[in-house]
Amino acid sequence: MDGKPSIQKLVNDTQVYLTGVWDAMGTTTEARTAALETLREDLEQVLSRARDGADAERDELETERSTIQDEIAHMATCMEVAAEAPEQGSKGVIQHTAALRARAAELASLKMERVEQMSALCNEAAGLFKDIGVAVEPEFAAPGDKLTTSRVHSFENRIAELRADKEARRARIQPSCDAILGIWDDIGHAASGDEEAAIAAGPEAVGFADGDIEKLETCLEFWQAEKASREERIREIGERITVLWEKLDTPEGEQTTFLESHNGLGDDVIAACKAYMHAKAEEFQARLDELVAGLRERITQVWDEIDAGEEERAAFAPFAASGDAVDEACWEAHKACLADIEARAERMRPILRIHAKRQELLADKDEYERIIADPTRLTSRRGGAARLREEKLERRIKRDLPKATAKLRAMTAAWEEEAGEEFVVGGERLLDALEAEAEAEAERKQRRVTQRHARRNGAAADAASGGDASRTGRTSTVGRGRRTSAMPGATAGSARSGSVRSASRSSVASHTSSDDRSTAGVPAAASAAAPIAAGGRKPLAKSTGAANARGAARNGKRAAVSSRIGRPRPVTTTSHSAADGNEDADEEGPSEVPLDPITPSAVKVARESRTAAAAMAEALDADY
Repeated sequence: MDGKPSIQKLVNDTQVYLTGVWDAMGTTTEARTAALETLREDLEQVLSRARDGADAERDELETERSTIQDEIAHMATCMEVAAEAPEQGSKGVIQHTAALRARAAELASLKMERVEQMSALCNEAAGLFKDIGVAVEPEFAAPGDKLTTSRVHSFENRIAELRADKEARRARIQPSCDAILGIWDDIGHAASGDEEAAIAAGPEAVGFADGDIEKLETCLEFWQAEKASREERIREIGERITVLWEKLDTPEGEQTTFLESHNGLGDDVIAACKAYMHAKAEEFQARLDELVAGLRERITQVWDEIDAGEEERAAFAPFAASGDAVDEACWEAHKACLADIEARAERMRPILRIHAKRQELLADKDEYERIIADPTRLTSRRGGAARLREEKLERRIKRDLPKATAKLRAMTAAWEEEAGEEFVVGGERLLDALEAEAEAEAERKQRRVTQRHARRNGAAADAASGGDASRTGRTSTVGRGRRTSAMPGATAGSARSGSVRSASRSSVASHTSSDDRSTAGVPAAASAAAPIAAGGRKPLAKSTGAANARGAARNGKRAAVSSRIGRPRPVTTTSHSAADGNEDADEEGPSEVPLDPITPSAVKVARESRTAAAAMAEALDADY
């Protein structure tokens, strides 16, 4: 008992305590007995009152328990739910009563929810009946005591039907109201009167009754007919204005401004559109010559883009019209012509782009041929940059030009097959032009092969004649407008050596463009063979461009070595004839040209000379 002594212990402890006190006091036996009797009577009264209170509490709990059980049964019956009253079992009255109270509270809460739910359903049903113009059904007058689930579901189903009916009516009313309001806005009509005010307010103001809906639909038909009439007038005016815009090439900004400022179907808008249409018609007549001239300029631009021939241009006779002949029909003819050639240009543009790229490659090819035809390009102080440019052009020509040609040929053939007409550029069929170009290139290559054979034969003949000249102590080389002579007493070393510049000049002079190699190759081979013969060596049976280049490199190297010691070297001077190279020029003897002492610039020149000569040797070896 929470650490407190029991009643029996209290009695015993009290008796022991009193006995001790009485013993100390010397209380008599009679006094002691009287005191204990009084204490017993008081204790008996206290215990009696405790028993009476417990009995009363038990009776009260029994009554409450019975009442709660009755309430549980009643609520369960009203709502058609299981009572589920807890059994007492081994529980005491207090615990059982508490369990009954909890169950009763649950059912009371459920009942309250049902009452509120039924009341809300009844109120909603009454409102729906009123909205659709139907009398309220008696069942929905009040919730009543029947709060079963089935009745709730019945109410909910009926209300769902009423809601669906109202929404269906709203679905008919709202679009009609919106349509009428839209028409009023378009034609600039302001609502007036109660009926039009209700339409502006929406379906709730119009009403959901059948009569309200019929009246609204009749009103909509009237305004739709009015709008259709105005739209037809605006459409006719708009079509005429659109045609005039196209004829006048009216800027997009002006068109947008007009449309934004003339929106609607009001009488003021219709009048403004008519006035604008008349103004544009007058402007077209006044600017007819200018407009035709503009179309002609655009036609000419497209013709130039597709490189149209003169016959095609002359076939369009209205292009030459002038004076009174320039009328609306003339303008329409120009417009149709422009549309036709623009459509054709759109189909041709992919091929024209490839054609333009190929023309750029052909221009690069011409530039490349001009570069390699320059005999001084390998000895120029700008040789590095020029050589890079030359190599870049060579790569573009060898890599891109064949691809562009093949792609252009394939695309053109496919275009002609699809279009059913020839692809003409500059008055000539493009495929024919490509074929003619290919044939010309083939003939050119054949000429180069023939020229190479002739060059080889000429080199062999010059080498043989050089051997005879060495025995007489004099070497003569006949080339294109040039003759080289050496003094009879000159040694082989002096005949081959010279300044760096003269060595480079002699090597580069033999390298010309691919079209002129037939004339430049023979003297180059002979000039290279002459110093060898003068030195007493055995004449070469075959002289090539590579040998010439290697000889020029050796001469340049020796000249650079001579310049380091500041010693003059004999230089063979040459004279050039203005003739075609078949007549000999006057002979000149060797002259001693003192070289400058070695300097960084001299070393650089010598290195460039050797590099250029080696590059020429590789190029000539590749040609042969």
